[in-house]
Order: sequence, then C-alpha cells, then structure tokens
Amino acid sequence: MVYGRTTGGVPVTALDIVAHEQMHGVTYFSMSRRTGSGFVPIVYTVLGPTSFVYNGTTFQCSSTFLVDGQGNRRPFFCNNGRYVLGASHGGAINEAVSDVFGTSAEFFYQPGGSGQLRADYLMGEDVTGFGPNRSLSDPASIAIRHEFGTIGYPDHLSKMLNYALLVAGGTATNPTSVAYSPAAFSNGNFISFFDTGNTDGGGVHLNSTLFSHAFYLAVEGGRNATSNLSVSGVGAANRAQIEKVFFRAETQLMPNNASLPAAAAAVIQAAIDLYGESAPATQAVTQAMLAVGLR
Repeated sequence: MVYGRTTGGVPVTALDIVAHEQMHGVTYFSMSRRTGSGFVPIVYTVLGPTSFVYNGTTFQCSSTFLVDGQGNRRPFFCNNGRYVLGASHGGAINEAVSDVFGTSAEFFYQPGGSGQLRADYLMGEDVTGFGPNRSLSDPASIAIRHEFGTIGYPDHLSKMLNYALLVAGGTATNPTSVAYSPAAFSNGNFISFFDTGNTDGGGVHLNSTLFSHAFYLAVEGGRNATSNLSVSGVGAANRAQIEKVFFRAETQLMPNNASLPAAAAAVIQAAIDLYGESAPATQAVTQAMLAVGLR
C-alpha cells in the first residue's frame, strides 16, 4: 500500500496512519455486509443566517451567487431567506472511527508517552513535516487554516463546521441536488471562505474530532473545554472496553445513513449490549457523548 509523501519527501507511513487507512476498509466492508453499502453521502442540514459579511460587504442569501471556475453563476440554497448549511456526518464518523483505531493500534504496540514512536492521542505525529494533523485529546490545539487565519478543530457539536449549500440541480426555489460551497460557518456564524475553495467533502476530516474526542474522554476522563462537562473515564487500564464499544457500534449497529447523534446512540447501545446499563464503560461513553453535545 502506498500512502504518499510529504512535501519534504518523507514517506507517510506511521503506524497510526496505516491503521487509520486499514480501518476504512473494515468500516466499508462491515457496513456493506449489513446494509448493502458504506456510509451514504447524505447532506445533513441546519439553517444559517439570512446574510453574512465578507470583506466589508453584506451578502444576502436571496441575491447571492457564487461564480465557479467556468464562470457559471450558481445560486445559494435558501429557506425563507436563510442560508441552508450542510455537512457530511457520515464522512466525519468514518474519519473519527479510523482515528480511534489508528490511536488504539499505537497504544497496543507502543509504550505511552510523548515523542517519536510513543502512543498518544495525536494523529500522524511521527511523520516529520506532516503531523500532528489531529488531536483526540485536545482538538482545538490543532489549527485549521482559512482565509482570515485559523480556528481550532471542533470538540463539540456547536463548533462543527457547516458549509453554505449551492444549488447544483433544479431551481433556486426547488433544488433537486446541492453542493458544498467553501463558505464555512460555525455555530451559525460565518467563519471564512476556505483556502483554495476546499470543502473537505463537507467537513469529513475537520468535523471528525468532536466524535473522536468522545472516545478519548470515555477512556481517560476529563472535561470538555466547550461544554465544561466532566467525564469519568474507565481509565487507561480499561481502554479495551471502550475500543470494543466503538468497534461493535461501527461494525454491527450503525446505519449507513447515521447522523452524528445517531452514531453516538449506537455507541451507547453497544456499551449496554456488552457491559450492561450501569457498567462504568456505559456511563463513560454516555457522559462523553453528552459532553461533546451528541446526547
């Protein structure tokens, strides 16, 4: 398997990256066996504001167009004058689960700690010039670059990125299909147009950390920086309990059209199935999902 190279020519082949990519195969085939397909590309939507300000100019949803690379004017999708925002929940879940088991592979094979070839909650940190590119323990410590600066990766549902949707088919008042624009919003507020027009497939990597952060909290315990809610984790000695919970949820329970809250419900049900309603593992994942806003 070839994973590519960084801009400095370093092969991208760290243990957590390899395990992350292999887990995508587990996710796809286990879900396909149960449901007939992997995660389906559903756009989950929320309503945004009626307008946003960019470089000093106010853009109303009802009169704003985005000009694409071919010079075509594409209207934004509006509902009662408000921008309709969307994100790929299934893609974020998929990436989060791969980060969870990329991390788990490190903790199985490597001693815990910081530095090269040590198990931690960072992704890709062993590849110089590439990582770390996500953190399960402190998502906001890793920066997402945009036109006006940076924001941290989200650790809570309220901070997830949603993208203003464009009408890709049909009419502005009755679209038959939509596409993500690079105009990103968080908690209903306009953030920026992302560099090079990248939408990350609806935030599949960028939004993954709020779900993978729940895994960290369920194992290690701690406080979510956004909700300020504390979680009593099972402790590192019982890490395998939470790994089994997430693995069961993803391979046996999640529907292929799962939203982030539905995926959280599947994780809690998996814990109940494995350990019972009052077990520490069940309490840990329930508290963790509440802390990140998914319950």
